[in-house]
Amino acid sequence: MVSGDDVRVTGTLAYDSADVGTGKTITASSITLGGEHKDWYTLSKATATSSGSITRASQKAPEDAPQLSRRNNTTIVLKKAAASPETGADAEYGISYDGGKTWHWQDSTRFGGLKANTTYHFALRYAETEDYEASGISKILAVKTNKTADSNPWTGDSIRMVVTVMLLSLAALAAIGVWQIIKRKKK
Repeated sequence: MVSGDDVRVTGTLAYDSADVGTGKTITASSITLGGEHKDWYTLSKATATSSGSITRASQKAPEDAPQLSRRNNTTIVLKKAAASPETGADAEYGISYDGGKTWHWQDSTRFGGLKANTTYHFALRYAETEDYEASGISKILAVKTNKTADSNPWTGDSIRMVVTVMLLSLAALAAIGVWQIIKRKKK
């Protein structure tokens, strides 16, 4: 084409499939010339083929930070987050051990094996799917694990254990008392 000539090419392009991938066949058909100088040029063919790629689309990050469900000295559990309203992709839960510089992602809301009295950072993202890249991350939630296993000994498993020990003790005392009564009557 000569510089300054007004020539345009139009036609229909079609990929061999709409699936994400590389090396996709692209077919151009119904190719025509247009523009002020179109008559100065001819097409050798009205069709052509080439190759190209279809990449995953991006998706918006979750707007809100994850929410804390519960914690102790070695475990933090987040509340389950909803899937992406636009793409349907499930939420993934990230933990950062270095203040948000690097992230480790999982589909579980439970993070175990943590150190006591340590602050961890958590975020959400929407998972990668066949058609979408993983989203960017949400706002960050900082959570500190408890100092000890039983920062309040009168909650959860600790109180159940105390009640069980008390009931067993009462049962033992009652059994001793019954034996004492039986022993006295025999004399």
